[in-house]
Amino acid sequence: MQQPGQLNEKETIRAWADITLKIWREKMTELKVWESGALYESLKNALFTAAGNDVDKVEFSFKLYGIFVDMGTGREIFKGNDGDLGFTPVRQRKEWYSRIFYREVMRLKEILIEKFGEGVAEQIVFAMKPVKDLKYTHAKGNLNI
Repeated sequence: MQQPGQLNEKETIRAWADITLKIWREKMTELKVWESGALYESLKNALFTAAGNDVDKVEFSFKLYGIFVDMGTGREIFKGNDGDLGFTPVRQRKEWYSRIFYREVMRLKEILIEKFGEGVAEQIVFAMKPVKDLKYTHAKGNLNI
């Protein structure tokens, strides 16, 4: 039985990871990051748990060339070039994941703070209910039971 305020962390993080993939796919469609569909289809996530079924890590995976699409680099633009390519590159940045990923990680942080903050307060109240005649004397800084 779940106590009041108890958070199912794994379900919350799983939902966040699935939403992040959905947003990435929507952004790929919007930016027309679509040649063969291989990058789109390669998007995956996995949750790794530690002892007690606590989420230890969330891992996202996709084809490596997705990073280059996001940065606007590739076959025609080489690492370490001085900026004078001798031609106008055809490739443009299509930021389908980098900014979204940062934003979504910050959103997960907010969700967990909100849920854990409420949950911790409710658990303290729940734990304190059985305690009778609890008095705190502020002037002396003592807890009297």
